[in-house]
Amino acid sequence: MSALLAKLTPLALGAAVSPVMLAATILILSGRERPLRRGVLFALGATLVISAIGVFALFAMGAAAGNAGEAGGQTTRSRTDSIDVAFGVLLIALGGRQVTRILRGRSQPDVIDDDDAEASVPEHGSPAVKYFAGGAAAMLMNFSTIVIYIPGMRIVAESVYTGAEQVVGFLFMTLVAMTLVFVPICLYAVAPSAASRVLEPVGRWTKDHSKEIGAVILFVVGVYLIFKGMRAH
Repeated sequence: MSALLAKLTPLALGAAVSPVMLAATILILSGRERPLRRGVLFALGATLVISAIGVFALFAMGAAAGNAGEAGGQTTRSRTDSIDVAFGVLLIALGGRQVTRILRGRSQPDVIDDDDAEASVPEHGSPAVKYFAGGAAAMLMNFSTIVIYIPGMRIVAESVYTGAEQVVGFLFMTLVAMTLVFVPICLYAVAPSAASRVLEPVGRWTKDHSKEIGAVILFVVGVYLIFKGMRAH
């Protein structure tokens, strides 16, 4: 179990660093009308989406690993290492694209400002449905987190782990990836005034530096996956 969690930790932390979700959560908590309730609904919507992606990835990669296993252990290992390298290259490419946008002064799709955050919440329907759907939509647009999250599910899907270990790995990866949504909500629930004083400047700083944060995370995790995949050869 500890070996599995150790493998997942770098990817889980990388997936957790999401300026998009943090900025959106802080913006919702800064609202005047039932901010905690709306923040919880937003978090539930986002969690549902990333969990669904995780379950799908687990089944798909588990089936692929099973088929590859019939061809022999060496073939399976080589294929999974190649997947890591492929995701690493993709992340570095995304990071390079983000750096290019920074240098050109263009807007970054992964950045969510006040208007974008509000736009992710549907205008029609009950408040509960609106903020739940807003969380789901924000996570679907949070491409960098998803691309980092899926290789973690690839690790969990490996046949060397028991069913119980895979469940724990799935929960660990998902909960850590949602940290920057859950933590502000928990802080606000415990001490609303103090949390607002802390979260508002954090939200502003995150918004101002979201492009740079995203690029660094993409490069770091991308290099990690490439190194991890190539080291096994």
